Amino acid sequence: MQTFVYQKFKQAAEFLSAMRRILSFLILINGTSLVAQDSNLTSYKKCWMCGTGLHASATPYSLTLKNEIPYIAIGLSISSIALTMDMYNPVQPYTANELLSLDKNRINSFDRSATDNWSPSANGISNVLISTATLLPIIFITNRHTKSYLFPLIVMYGEVLLANYGVTMFTKNVVNRARPLTYNTEAPMEKRTNSTSKESFFSGHTSHATASSIFVAKVLCDYHPNMNKGLKIGIWTAMLTLPAVTAYLRVQAGKHFPTDVIVGYVVGGAIGYFIPHLHKLNARSTPKISLIPIFGIDHTSLMMRVKL
Repeated sequence: MQTFVYQKFKQAAEFLSAMRRILSFLILINGTSLVAQDSNLTSYKKCWMCGTGLHASATPYSLTLKNEIPYIAIGLSISSIALTMDMYNPVQPYTANELLSLDKNRINSFDRSATDNWSPSANGISNVLISTATLLPIIFITNRHTKSYLFPLIVMYGEVLLANYGVTMFTKNVVNRARPLTYNTEAPMEKRTNSTSKESFFSGHTSHATASSIFVAKVLCDYHPNMNKGLKIGIWTAMLTLPAVTAYLRVQAGKHFPTDVIVGYVVGGAIGYFIPHLHKLNARSTPKISLIPIFGIDHTSLMMRVKL
C-alpha cells in the first residue's frame, strides 16, 4: 500500500513539475501577441517542399494570448481532474491472490490473444519510439518557414500534449481496465501487481505518439499548402506509421489490448490534428470555446463546447 501511494505521489510530482514549467513560460509571455500576421501580406521565396517551387511566408495560424486562454484552461482543467482522480482513485492494484481469480476467457475474442504476450524488448523499443515522437517537432527548426514561427508552434504543441495527457489519464482512471500481462503467469509478479496494472484503457504511449506525429504532419502541410504531392504522401505515411508501430509493440509487450491501442490512436490523432486546425486563420470560423464543469454527487466531469 505504501509503495502504491508513493508511486502515485511521484507521478503527481512529475506532472506538477511539468505544469510549473509551462506556467512559467506563459507568465513570461503574458500580455504579448504570440503571432500577429496578415495572411494577405505574403512574400514568395524558393521552397523545395512546395510543388510550385515558391512559398508564401505568411503563417497559416493565428495565436494571441487572449485566444489561447480557453485552450490552456481546458487542458489544465482536464489534466487537473485526471491527476486528482489518479491520486485518490480507490481502485487498488491486484494482489497475488487476486491474480489467481482472473479468467482470460471472459475477455472478448478480439483482445484475448494479448493475454499471452510479454516482451520486455518490445516495451523498451516502444519507450524509445514515444521519446522519438515527442521530439519530432524539432523538425520545425530545420525548415526556414516554420522556424520563423517556432514560438507559437511550441505553444500549440504544449496544448496538444496537455490535452492528450488529461483525456488519457481521465479515461484510465474511469475505466480501470486490467492490463493483458496481469493474466500472464510468465510476466514478473511486480509488473502484474504494480500501480499501473489497471491502467490499460486506453494506451497512453499510442495516443501520445499519434498526437505528436499527426501534429507535425498537419503543421508541415499547413505551412506548405502547395507541397509536392509525393513529399506530402511520404510525410503522412511516416507520421502515421510511427505511432502504429508503437501501438503494435505495446500489444506485444503485454501492456495493452488491441482495442486499447486502437482507441489511443484515434484519440491522439484527433487531438494532434484538430488543435492546429482550429488555429488556422479564418475570420468567419474563429473557434469560440467555452468550458463548463459539471459536478454531481458521485462524479465530476467537464464539458467543452466549440462554436465554429
